[in-house]
Parts: sequence; C-alpha cells; structure tokens
Amino acid sequence: ADRPTLLYAPTWNEEFNSVEKIGRHLPELLTAAAPDAQLIVKPHPAIPSKRPDWMEMWRRQAQAANVYLEENVHSPIAPLMNTSDMMLTDVSAVIFQFLVLNRPIMLYDTDHPGKERSFSYSPDGIEWRLRDMGYRFTRPETLVDILRRLAAGEDSLRSVRERCRDMLYNGLTDGQAGKRIADKLIMELQGGVA
Repeated sequence: ADRPTLLYAPTWNEEFNSVEKIGRHLPELLTAAAPDAQLIVKPHPAIPSKRPDWMEMWRRQAQAANVYLEENVHSPIAPLMNTSDMMLTDVSAVIFQFLVLNRPIMLYDTDHPGKERSFSYSPDGIEWRLRDMGYRFTRPETLVDILRRLAAGEDSLRSVRERCRDMLYNGLTDGQAGKRIADKLIMELQGGVA
C-alpha cells in the first residue's frame, strides 16, 4: 500500500497490443522511472492460448520482488484496479472500468501496419475516440518520462478523465449499482414505476 503500483493490462490482438514494444521491458522501464514502484500484470484471457510465450516471459519477470503476475487470466480485474495507482494498456475496454477511479491511464498507441485492417479497428469506437483521456505514447522513453511525472505528482489529465467519466457514468460511480438494480426490480415486482 505504501508503494506506487502500476497495473499492466494488455490486449491479445497482434495489431494493437503493447507487449512486444513495451511489455518485454516494462519492469526495467518502471524501475528507471520510479525505483520503489511495483508492477501487476493482468493478461487478457485469450493470451495463454494465443501467446503462451508471453505468459512464460511474465512468469520470469514475476520472479522479481516488485512484479506480480495474475496467473488466473479469467479472474476479475476490478480487485487489481482497486490496489493500483495507475494503469497501462493499449486498446482495451478495461480503460473504461479504470476510469471510474479517476486514476492515471497510460495508452500505448500502436504503429502496427495492419492496425486499420484489423477486424477490431473501428475509428468511431469509443476506445479510439476517447484516447485523449490517457497519457498516450509510442516509445518506451516517452513512457518513462510519463511515469516520472506521475510519480512526482503531476497529473495534467485529471480534469479530462473527470469529464469523460461524467459523460459515460453520469455521476453513477459510487459503487451502488447493485442496490439501484435491486431497488428497481423490487419496485417493478410491486407494480410500481421506477
């Protein structure tokens, strides 16, 4: 709890993922930026079958004291988000879950030549249109600079994230979604109008 924690949640898609350019060197990059920081790696559920070599790489990285690999790729990511101060990903919907916490998000912008031909690419999609709420980068040295600034307490995108969060969640970020759903169901069952 007393050490800054980065959650790394890459996608599996070859055209979009950050693993080859960033993930292979992330522990060293993080240490260069914030020597006391720790890293949590939460792979996408498709990664073990599509890229078992990445899992092996992360297992080797997790031998370091400051790196934790979530081996159960099907486990929920929310508990890991709660323990993290910032998140790094590429093109993954997890940014919208993490946005609720209004903590810094770093987004790797792929330069893969097949990006625009990928079945997952939709320039009108929310994951492409709202990327400016995150600290975007393409080069490892830029990521180190971003991490250093965040470790020093500089978070220039906080208000941008707040606007995106308000637009998407309309103030419903209090953790009471289950209660609201239950209340609505009870009212419907009792013949009322919610």
